Amino acid sequence: MKFSRKHIKEGNNVKNSRFIVPILTNIIINEFNHNISESDINVIEGGYQNFIYSYIYKDKAYIVRVSNSIVRKKEMIECELEWIQYLYNNNISVSTPILSRYGNYIKEIKLNDFYGFIVVFNKAKGIKLNYKEYLNNTFIFEQMGKIMGSIHKTTKKFIPKKNKRNDYIDNSYIKKIENIASISEIDLISVKKELMNVLKTLSKDIDNYGLIHGDFNIGNFTVDNGSITVFDFDECQYSWYIEDIAIALYYTIYPFGDDDIVKRNQKAEEFMNHFLHGYLQENIISVKEFKLIPYFLRLRELIVFLGCLKRWNFNNLSQWQKDFYNQSKKRLQNGISIIDEDVILSIQNV
Repeated sequence: MKFSRKHIKEGNNVKNSRFIVPILTNIIINEFNHNISESDINVIEGGYQNFIYSYIYKDKAYIVRVSNSIVRKKEMIECELEWIQYLYNNNISVSTPILSRYGNYIKEIKLNDFYGFIVVFNKAKGIKLNYKEYLNNTFIFEQMGKIMGSIHKTTKKFIPKKNKRNDYIDNSYIKKIENIASISEIDLISVKKELMNVLKTLSKDIDNYGLIHGDFNIGNFTVDNGSITVFDFDECQYSWYIEDIAIALYYTIYPFGDDDIVKRNQKAEEFMNHFLHGYLQENIISVKEFKLIPYFLRLRELIVFLGCLKRWNFNNLSQWQKDFYNQSKKRLQNGISIIDEDVILSIQNV
């Protein structure tokens, strides 16, 4: 059984995202001097955390992100954009925000009972890979490691001028778990407490803890002639750098269901060996930190599971949703990682 990234995202109310297009068009014209019409704006995603749109002006592609103020405060977005610009200024290939004619990256928007923030980004060059292309491309695994290593190494010198992003413990799902966990058949509160108790004992220093992307996966980078450009830093937070690595691993192997455990473990080992070959060219990682990957895989599983609980209609689940839910629930309930710990410890590149 295999899943795809779109399965987790399923449930976003894309068709209702056009309600904001008329005012969005006027803002793009007036704030960014891009003379477009409503028909030029395409809906990519919307209805949960952000509304995402795209448009082309003078043969150049742009991405528009509209963030709900309930989900993301302006101060958090300011730090995110400052970090992105810092990475770009240090020669890391990321999708950058553009300034308005008034010198601002963020434009506030109010429409009826909706209050949010608009940011326009240069669209990342290249194309997205599908899972089949991705899973068989070890060169991309290495390039992912290389750019993540560069991000982590560069971030060690980054000091926000004004605002600071949240720490891992303030992840929106983790922080509001009590509001979601009640509809689960297992005690997710205890799962969270167990994981947090372990993480609270971990040391933090400049070499192992800082801003991480927080959602580094096949859906958040493009490939252009073998070069990767990273985008969607909306989930960036302060955490251990090893969590970023675990997240990349999780979203690589979670398409493999429990009936493909052998293949899942094989793919995890293949991915990590090539990923680390690239990562260690740019940044360091200790064996002690590497051994923590199973904990962070469990943490990511918990977050994804909570997302499914919040988004899915449990009165109308497809077979793959039932399978994913049951398999994930079993792992969380038994305190095990999606990848056998022995597989993690067998990785040769650390």
